Amino acid sequence: MSFSVYKIESNRGLIQGHIEVTYRNTFLHKVQFNIAMEISSEQFEWIMSRIPQLESDFNIEFGKFPTINLTKMDDRELTTPEKIAWFCSMYSAHKGGLKYKVSARDSGMVKHISFTSGLLEFYFKSQHWMIKDRQSIPHLVRNYNEVRALMFGKTVQPKPDFPDYYDPNYEQKLDAERLIQYRKHLRFLGWTPVKHRITNAIIDWKEPAPAPQGG
Repeated sequence: MSFSVYKIESNRGLIQGHIEVTYRNTFLHKVQFNIAMEISSEQFEWIMSRIPQLESDFNIEFGKFPTINLTKMDDRELTTPEKIAWFCSMYSAHKGGLKYKVSARDSGMVKHISFTSGLLEFYFKSQHWMIKDRQSIPHLVRNYNEVRALMFGKTVQPKPDFPDYYDPNYEQKLDAERLIQYRKHLRFLGWTPVKHRITNAIIDWKEPAPAPQGG
């Protein structure tokens, strides 16, 4: 799913403010009036009648009017519901129709990062060990900087030579430095340490839940 947002303004002050027109997957999605004046029903109908259903026709239609300024808002920040809807759509498209079940914490996490079509396309198509088969909103948020670095061709850490699960026997054979790195690796994979209620020492690890899927 991709979003494009255009801002319509009058260069002669005929409209005090601007109008935002949003296209989703090249089809008209939303028209938002951000103006500090009342407009007549005739003005409203004139504007709405000239907003095309297809994004490809947008510049053609409004390019006819020299009194109108058009700006494509490439960096417009999506709302949290828009981000989640976009993520769910991409998840389903790349997971054979499986639905992503949104958890309660997803909304709070996703508002802290920005989405682009390029980022999500890369995230769901990547074969890198840090990403492949791990896609979820918490995973993307936790590893946002690393995902962007990979997308731009930068080198990130190679896959550690640790098992991708908790093995207490393996852990006992590690020296202090390797133990720290092994535990860091488990945390990256979503494992949660279980600590002694008195000493606070790690006594076990809880396996991460699978990526949420709907029916």
